[in-house]
Amino acid sequence: MESTDATAVERFWTLGSRSERTRHGLVRVNPAAPDQPLGNCLAEPDWPPGALDHALTGVAAVTGRACRRVLVDRRTPAVVEAELALADWRPDQLVLLRLAEPQPGPAAEFDGRLRRITAEHDWSALTALFRIDHLEEDRRAGRPGRPAESTEQSITLRRSLTGASWFLAERAGDPVGAIASWLDPGATGVIEDVFVHPAHRGHGIATAMIATLVGRLRTRGARTVVIAAAADDTPKHLYAGLGFRPFAVTRSYLRD
Repeated sequence: MESTDATAVERFWTLGSRSERTRHGLVRVNPAAPDQPLGNCLAEPDWPPGALDHALTGVAAVTGRACRRVLVDRRTPAVVEAELALADWRPDQLVLLRLAEPQPGPAAEFDGRLRRITAEHDWSALTALFRIDHLEEDRRAGRPGRPAESTEQSITLRRSLTGASWFLAERAGDPVGAIASWLDPGATGVIEDVFVHPAHRGHGIATAMIATLVGRLRTRGARTVVIAAAADDTPKHLYAGLGFRPFAVTRSYLRD
């Protein structure tokens, strides 16, 4: 990835990981959630023709798990992507959008509150929201719903990301949405994991959550704020409507 703003998004997901250089790339390992591809992956991949299996064996030797995510960028040799595609790895693209204005618009309010997750029961509420999100995502992709243990592991990953904060949006005391934020040392604010319960969509909750966290990040010194959206999903249009402008695409290959 080419810019500080773009690399901030990937650094967000590897806050709890350690890195080890191998002959074929940079292996990232999250000990708390070793089965989560976001925190465990191969970055900067580089191998000669025919060496895919050897490269993946090298990753497994470091992580103790089969590699399930490979990040690619403009420096990635063409043969790397070609061999991943031939081996039926699934391409995945994220659109990165950046907010240069002080605040997103239009302004929005909702009849509730946004509060930071601190207690164990808050994490349980976040897990319940993530479960809905995961099953929706699986239905859209036409695949069987992932097991509940996978959702729980995704929460474990997020709890390990030191320095990042998660928030719950509540209406009448009930959790109806979630969002996360982090301030990169380079003064780039990152917003992630925006989700609203299906029964509460259309009330400006997502917009209000984003606006609130942008304000908090600006107060802490963020010169710009970045948000990511799956290239094949609709949230990218919401973010664009709030003034976020696309500036990069990140690509990876996944093995389910």
